Order: sequence, then C-alpha cells, then structure tokens
Amino acid sequence: MSKQEELISIILPVFNGQEFLAQAIESCLNQTYKNLELIIVDDASEDKSLEISRAFAAKDNRLKIFSNKENLKLPGSLNSGHAWANGNFITWTSHDNVLKPDFLEKHFQNIVANKADISYSNYDMIFADGNIKREHHPGPPEYLLFGNQIGASFLYRKKVFEELSGYDENLFLVEDYDFWLRAGMNFKYSKIEYNLYSYRIQPESLTAKIYNEREWNREHDQALSKMFLNLKEKLAWESLSVEFLLKLFKNDKSALRLFLNNKAAITKDFKKYCGKELNYSELQNELYRQLRMVLKQHPEANTFLNVLRILRQERNILMHQKFNKKETIKLICKSLVN
Repeated sequence: MSKQEELISIILPVFNGQEFLAQAIESCLNQTYKNLELIIVDDASEDKSLEISRAFAAKDNRLKIFSNKENLKLPGSLNSGHAWANGNFITWTSHDNVLKPDFLEKHFQNIVANKADISYSNYDMIFADGNIKREHHPGPPEYLLFGNQIGASFLYRKKVFEELSGYDENLFLVEDYDFWLRAGMNFKYSKIEYNLYSYRIQPESLTAKIYNEREWNREHDQALSKMFLNLKEKLAWESLSVEFLLKLFKNDKSALRLFLNNKAAITKDFKKYCGKELNYSELQNELYRQLRMVLKQHPEANTFLNVLRILRQERNILMHQKFNKKETIKLICKSLVN
C-alpha cells in the first residue's frame, strides 16, 4: 500500500458552529495526506455554518456537504456522514476543533505499520482563544470500562463502523464512548505518542454543558447507564457489575464495599469484556487504581476494618507493585485513626 493510495474520509458534523468552523475546515483540507474527502453534515444549523461550508466547497472539490432537514444530534449526523463516506479509513471531528497538518498521515501510517484497526494519539486541550491549557495523554484500551480513553484524535478502518452497526443514536452524549467500548472487544487499538489534534474547551461545548449544567449532567448519566446496561445484555453480565461501574463514575464510596462483597462475579464479568484483543491484567491494574482512589478521596471509607478486609481479600488495592509505597503507608496509618 503506497503512502497515499487509500482515500480517507473526514466527517465533520456541525450545528451552529460559525465561530470556529472555517478554522476546522481549513485544518482538514490542509493535511499533508492529500487523498481525502471532507464530508460536512450540517445538522439544521440556524447560523451561517452552511454558508461558510458552501464557500469552501466552491474552492475544493474534496469537500461535500449534506444538510439534515431536522436536527438529528451528533450520533445521527455521524451515521449519516459514514453512509456517504467513500474511504476505507475514517475519522470525524467537531466544528470547533483542529486537526494538526500531519494528523491523517501519522494515524494512517500507524494503522498500516501495526496492522491495527484503530489508531489514536495524544492531543492538546486548548482554550477558546487557541492557547494551550495542557496536553492530554489517553490511556490504554484496557481502561475503557472506567472511562473514554480514546478521546478526540483517532482514525479507524471503515469495517469497524460497519461491524459495530455505527453509533447508537439512543446514546447521545456518550455515543463516542459507547463506540470505543464496543470496539474494544473485537478490534485492535494502537496508540502513537504524537500530538496530532487540538480539542477546544469552551462554555458552549457539549463537554462543558455536561459538567456545568444539571440537566445535561442528568441526561449524560442516564445515557451512561443505558450504555452499560446494553453491555450487560450483550455479555450476559450480572447487574451488580453495572451498578459497580456506575458507582465508580459517580465517585461513590460504596463502590469499594460492593466490589469486596462481589469480587468473583465482577472480575468474571470484566474478563468477558476483554475478548481477543485486550489484556485482562492491564484492566485489573486500573481496577486496583480506581478502588485505591476511593480510599484516598473518601477518608470515611479508609477505616481500619476496611483496610484489614482489603489486605485479606484484595491486597493489590493497597500493595500493588506499581503504587507508591509511602502513600500506601500513609493510607494504612490514617485508617488506624478513622
């Protein structure tokens, strides 16, 4: 396969994104990898997004525009964009984010070189003005049960989308996390240590609304619960495994007790998730770290009786070789006075 033999499709859903849309489009068209098509899916925007898109399309025939008659939300627009995509490799981006010039080239090379299905990388978190807040380093796919590890910078083979039957349109706000979670059971991930993307933090972004607005937060939690219930049905999990994960997401101190009371069932279910591509030992390491965080963040859970029970049933929550020994000693000492 030559360097730019394959067509790569970039899907860009947009809803009222006029402020940053031009920059997003330019970042897609100015890639070092030239054999691309940019598919803009306008989700019934009420601003100048469609006008901006058409102006770029008039200058570059690699850009195609499709306009939804009504607002389908992100997962619906993504599925529509994929249906129109001609490339065997696909990525998607948002109207307020930026692909760095070698984004496609580096991800494509990674997939080919490592015979992977999905490539992902580090990326910048930027403020609305473009200044960098920090660099984000996604974790390994084995950690997916505990959060969206893939993030915003990725490329995947079209067959991933096809075999997963696309994005679940009933899971708005977690549609991407659900997609990566389901992909983890059957497809090979490969991370590259390049910074290839800029993810913009701004008050109007979906992520900001989830964190800052109660109604959005409630809708996100409901979607998260549906997502894990779907996984439960697919893998024939015990209900308590879903309950445990949801408690971890809410930073609920009772997650520790629930795990210790049902360790065998929960670990059995987590092993089912790993499938053919994921290393259960890596997943287990993150599970220990998550439970250790419960002890650190909830001093009332770090009691002497709990510590004794942990040492008896799952000492790696405290004594794992990767954990800081001084911190472990402090946790144990604190338990003596709680």
